[in-house]
Amino acid sequence: MKKYVFLLVCILLLPISVLAKTATKEDLLEVINNIQDVQVDEEIKILDIEVEENQFVMTLLENDLPEIRYIPYHFDHYTLTITGGYTQKGETLPNNNQYAFYIYSILESMSTAPYDEKNYYNNSFIQNEISQFSENNEKKEWKDYGKTFGLTIEKKPETFQIYYHYYLDGDDTIILYDSNELEGLQNPSTGNFSTMVTITLMIVIGLAAYTYWDTDKNKKRG
Repeated sequence: MKKYVFLLVCILLLPISVLAKTATKEDLLEVINNIQDVQVDEEIKILDIEVEENQFVMTLLENDLPEIRYIPYHFDHYTLTITGGYTQKGETLPNNNQYAFYIYSILESMSTAPYDEKNYYNNSFIQNEISQFSENNEKKEWKDYGKTFGLTIEKKPETFQIYYHYYLDGDDTIILYDSNELEGLQNPSTGNFSTMVTITLMIVIGLAAYTYWDTDKNKKRG
């Protein structure tokens, strides 16, 4: 009887292993390219985002007026870095940072990353951190608990430059399915979701084989 239970579990888990895959660079850019009609503030609505090489072209309504914003980005291995705003020397409040933050926040909302005020990298957080930079600080970096979202503030001669990061190999990334349905599923801390399912399948199949062998052995003894 036990062997049938194990085999049933194998059958149930197999489709998950086949369909689930971690988002690639191309998948992520497609997700961003499909962002449209998103209300991100009281007076700001993103109409759409067009992905171009090295920049996102954001079309939005701001105070009922059409606007276009260009947000630079680049990929480095498994990391998407979105260039945010900056501050002039002697200032702490970031300029034009909200547009990069909108994209970052939308990606975060699609993931399973839990909300944590300490990892909410908005203008208030950035302003507070910049005010605490010392003369020796050239760069400060932060990552959330799941190591999926991050922030860098880099001190330059005349400005502080802000960068948002999305790590494709983090633990709270978006999982894509072949049906093109997006689901936020949490990866285990030791690897991604597909790896976890594969290992589980191997264990279950091994137990099923052992149960079958043990049952057959007992029958011969009987």
